[in-house]
Amino acid sequence: MPRCPKCGKEIETAGHRYCRTCSLSHEAIRRGEGGIHWENSVPLLANSLLWREIIIALAIPVLVIAAIVLVVSGSPDRLLIIAFFVALFLVFLLIALTVMISISRSLEGGLSARFYANNAGAGFEAGRKAEPLRSGAHVLWLISGLIDAAGPNLKSLTQEENFIAWLDVSNVWIYRRQRVILIRSKERVKPLALYCTPENFKPVEEMIRKKVPLTSIRP
Repeated sequence: MPRCPKCGKEIETAGHRYCRTCSLSHEAIRRGEGGIHWENSVPLLANSLLWREIIIALAIPVLVIAAIVLVVSGSPDRLLIIAFFVALFLVFLLIALTVMISISRSLEGGLSARFYANNAGAGFEAGRKAEPLRSGAHVLWLISGLIDAAGPNLKSLTQEENFIAWLDVSNVWIYRRQRVILIRSKERVKPLALYCTPENFKPVEEMIRKKVPLTSIRP
């Protein structure tokens, strides 16, 4: 449950529009004061972080099943078994590529979203534009069963909106090459990926380093 940045108490979002302890409105909690607000188009086909997550999610079940088959079968045709599972992985990867191409076309190349980082926390809003990506992630989950666990970046982008208060941050991963900052909450339910621009990546990183304990930040 999120915490109020003013009094530090846990706040209930359902049925209430303000913190019941200090009366700070939820809108003020989410928006904070000042801060950095920007819009960015998140690339899909050329997104190395997304593809790394997808490949890991597809490879793990194939490797596990292949190892079990090799141990249990005792077949001398090990190369044939390995070739089969390699082919299976390539088929899964082709399906994933087809899904991502379809999503990219429907979103005209990328997911357009609004991001912000302020005194209260960080968040983003994509609205119903995230629906195609959410549907595609479901297809990938049906293939691997692991995309939800192995893909925090993809999981973040499938949400219509998300907000994590600084008091609720568990850890932060900074990807300078991609200018992406991935934030996990203590509940670890809804990760948040901030896709920064070349102009604001450094200011956003500096703000996070001031708000979050350095021991929680992974360079």
